[in-house]
Amino acid sequence: MSVGDWSAKIWMDDLRTPLVKTRYHSSYLSDGCFSPTRVGVFFLTRKDGWLDVWDYYYRQNEVAFEHKVSDAPLTCIKVSYVGSGNQILGGKYAAIGDQDGTVTILELCESLYTMQKNEKDIMTDIFTREMTK
Repeated sequence: MSVGDWSAKIWMDDLRTPLVKTRYHSSYLSDGCFSPTRVGVFFLTRKDGWLDVWDYYYRQNEVAFEHKVSDAPLTCIKVSYVGSGNQILGGKYAAIGDQDGTVTILELCESLYTMQKNEKDIMTDIFTREMTK
């Protein structure tokens, strides 16, 4: 994933163009990360203090959830996880830093960290379809 200017892009090694590109946001994007537990979810922080949650499993063309985190520009995000063998647990908490040095811990709703039925297969199909366009 690359985050810069007003959009984010998801890339694949074999492609010269992004597999997924978000719409242009009204505010400059500063950071982003994938959910460690949900294949179709990624998070973007914005300079206007808002967090965007994209759930590509449900909506491909718009933000699934927005949350005002701070009046200061957001600078970074990290979603919690613990690896245990081949299983990744967690994804329940997000730490978001802002330009003033404040770190806000958000507890995410269960639907944002619990894998949906057949999500991995469906997301593979969606990305495969995008690759062949």
